[in-house]
Amino acid sequence: MFEETISGNSGNEAEPRAESESRMTIKELKEQAWERSEANLVNWKVQAGNYSREHSLALDQGMKILEKLYGVSYPDRPIVVSFHQNSRIGSQKGEPANQLIKSQHLRPEIGDVFYWLPYPKGNISEFQKIPDSDLAALLTCCIHESEHEFLQTDTFRKLTEEVEADPAITAVLSKLASGQEHFIHVTGEMVTSYLDSYCRRLLEHLQPDQESKSISRFEFKVNRQDVDDVLIAVIEEDVTTWKQNGPYTRLRRGWEDQLGGLPKSYESVPSTTVANSSEKRRGSSIYQLAREVDTTLVDEYLDQGKIIDRDFIIRLYGLVGARLSGSK
Repeated sequence: MFEETISGNSGNEAEPRAESESRMTIKELKEQAWERSEANLVNWKVQAGNYSREHSLALDQGMKILEKLYGVSYPDRPIVVSFHQNSRIGSQKGEPANQLIKSQHLRPEIGDVFYWLPYPKGNISEFQKIPDSDLAALLTCCIHESEHEFLQTDTFRKLTEEVEADPAITAVLSKLASGQEHFIHVTGEMVTSYLDSYCRRLLEHLQPDQESKSISRFEFKVNRQDVDDVLIAVIEEDVTTWKQNGPYTRLRRGWEDQLGGLPKSYESVPSTTVANSSEKRRGSSIYQLAREVDTTLVDEYLDQGKIIDRDFIIRLYGLVGARLSGSK
């Protein structure tokens, strides 16, 4: 799971619908959300597809490195990224699709990764050139979520649990966890985010090939039925499973603010929980801390032909813990 604000935008919600309008139905919710999303989703799909083809060499190299480090292979097909609309300006969010598909009984063919694109500034009906830095951030996030989905097996998750029980890292784990929201798996996100910076560097420094005919590692998808289904699934998951205090709360509340309300059963209950967790996230984000430390540990393991093990994670905790101490 990955969520951040890009392009220096504030993360504020788009202008809301007038409070005086009558409460909408689920059908109206879908229609209005799609009307506000379609042009932006299609724009990103086209430009992300072009960018990923031009950078197919860097993507392929980065993902092969990840396969070596995990000792697990990606599927022999493009990874399907289903695009959806984030309700907040400048905010992006990605996650493996499997959990929401299972919990809300969605069609498996929707995709492997869900990615909620940042709501744009200005007129969304007009073509907007997306900065290369934002497209690189998109692909980095797609790699991040694909690691969770395909490379982080039960063996990896068991390894992270064993490390978390090690007294040597208990103190730094406690400090890191205190700066995150309660549903974040600190060790898994730390490892994934650390590897993000390695892959991001490849994307930014390997020369793109604008004439490339290569097939991208990712297939980007925009489908009206998928957008409708995932929108309702996210809202219902937040209300029923997470009780408006989980990974989908900002998405649901953002749409509520943007549209001036939701169907009655989906509207917010008075709470300060989200505000408080937002303050935590602005402090010591595990995503940001892990991306800022030196990546020579990756080079060492690649040179020695080693896969991620207990020592790798403990040493990474040491690097991130030192970064955390130095940032205060």
